Amino acid sequence: MIIRFSPQADAELTGAREWYSQQRKNLDLEFMQCIDEALSRAVDNPYLFPIVYRNLRRAVVRRFPFAIFYEVG
Repeated sequence: MIIRFSPQADAELTGAREWYSQQRKNLDLEFMQCIDEALSRAVDNPYLFPIVYRNLRRAVVRRFPFAIFYEVG
């Protein structure tokens, strides 16, 4: 499975990482680790997460109020 981020998703992820880096030392690294874990779960089992709209699935990121929306294609 190939992971591609839309420009909007990439900008949102970058903004969230910057925000977390200002909140506490290394919190941005913890955030990115949780993002990586969610992406790995989606890659390992693309149908694991529920469809929330048409073909769009949502993987909720653990520990952080963030979700990854994706399509299996």
